[in-house]
Amino acid sequence: MAIQLIIDLVIVFFLVNLFLKLRQDKVNLGSFIFWLAFWLATLFIINWPQSASYFARVLGVGRGVDVIIYFSIIIIFYFIFYFTLKLRKTEREITQVVRKLSIFEAKLNEIFNKK
Repeated sequence: MAIQLIIDLVIVFFLVNLFLKLRQDKVNLGSFIFWLAFWLATLFIINWPQSASYFARVLGVGRGVDVIIYFSIIIIFYFIFYFTLKLRKTEREITQVVRKLSIFEAKLNEIFNKK
């Protein structure tokens, strides 16, 4: 019971932080909705653990904990995929900026070294 209270307080802290980030325009609406749903679902499962067992039975999985682990792994792999794509996009953008900067620098050197 004490662990539930501690986790509840941590989740409430995350939710307050999430709302503050939304008000400061540091998170977009789609991310806000995803994380709000995630933390509310986590809060629900923490306070009513038998609900995970219910979902396990509905999905044909043995235990509620197994359902949570399966979904966690799926979410983790999705984020790995998403951040890999973001990283590659950022690398391409950096490469383009460095190329343009190099061309600009070469042209400047050409202009100033002619005199």
